Amino acid sequence: MPGAFISYRRFDRAWAGRLADHLIIRFGRDLIWRDVDDIKVGDKWWDKIFKAIVGSDVILVVIGPYWIKDEEGNRRLDDPEDVLLQEIETAIKNNISAIPVLVGNTPMPNSNDLPPSIRSLLTTQGAVLRDREWARDIQILMDTLRDFIKSDRKPLSELHQNIYQMQLEYFRLLDSNPKKARDQAKQVLDLLDGQMPHYPNDQYLQMQRGYFLKNEAMALRDLGENKQFQTKLTEAERLFKTMLVENDKNLLASAFNGIGSVEMLRGHNKEALNWIDKALEIEPDYEAAKQDKQSVMNYLSGTTE
Repeated sequence: MPGAFISYRRFDRAWAGRLADHLIIRFGRDLIWRDVDDIKVGDKWWDKIFKAIVGSDVILVVIGPYWIKDEEGNRRLDDPEDVLLQEIETAIKNNISAIPVLVGNTPMPNSNDLPPSIRSLLTTQGAVLRDREWARDIQILMDTLRDFIKSDRKPLSELHQNIYQMQLEYFRLLDSNPKKARDQAKQVLDLLDGQMPHYPNDQYLQMQRGYFLKNEAMALRDLGENKQFQTKLTEAERLFKTMLVENDKNLLASAFNGIGSVEMLRGHNKEALNWIDKALEIEPDYEAAKQDKQSVMNYLSGTTE
């Protein structure tokens, strides 16, 4: 079950999506639940939402400009059938921690603005996500979430070493047994899901999530599962581009090279070279980028695109 459930109005979808992208970098897609992604056609949607909420460690309640009243001034929270109201009530009744997350310069609601059934939402310290201070505000929220999402903690040095060894094993398996290589990549991603809530700001772990999504894609390609291959590449690209948005100078080279490696796997070698060169401009001795650049140059020297 997910670690965090994101509750939001459709008007606030862009903010909720951006929040989910930044949470996934640190906590993984399996620990973040939002209905726009996770409800499929034919699902019994409320049953699935209810199950996700009661299985979560925390619910993030995204509060935007039209959270209490709609664009016409109607109070949706007074409607007992309001889905968002039901989501918060479900969390409160099941003792799930709820954190208000303010977006779009929206002030914290007053107690009198809320139905009695959800007024306890205001007893929790809220978070503010400002568009111009997004990266900074996300870091503050991450520190708060670390206290809510539960999993056993491994020592960070041991975790780094385990992932490094699993990466070596992945590449050993890729040529001879892509199915086992895929399983190895999934195992690392599962490990990251369980451990990153303890270390949400560790840049090595963030980088490895992106690269192991790409690694899983490579194994899927070799297994002939093209649709899943493309899906995992898109996930990896989205993660790397979210790193760029955060604009952390320690992650920029990894993010640029990550996007380059995704484009290389898509066969877009000239685009790949542009991204890899950006990585090398920041870190000229970046060994992985140098190797990727050589691979692209070898291909371009023998192929006309």
